[in-house]
Amino acid sequence: MPVSERIALYGLAGYSSVKVDLQNVDSDKAQGFSFGLGMHYALSNQNAIVFEFVDNVSEEPVRLNTITLGFQHRF
Repeated sequence: MPVSERIALYGLAGYSSVKVDLQNVDSDKAQGFSFGLGMHYALSNQNAIVFEFVDNVSEEPVRLNTITLGFQHRF
């Protein structure tokens, strides 16, 4: 969804599976649907900066969120 000439927002959806192993003490696995938001900021026609926030897993006792900052180049 374009917000301006250079900025676009988008949604993210998927499925995540996470396994946590606490060095011979305990381990746990959580899985479920993932949701997030992203922003694409165009520097030029070929280059952009990308920012994303994803709520990967929100199943007790594991909660995992991801924040991504990246650079995109189109060939």
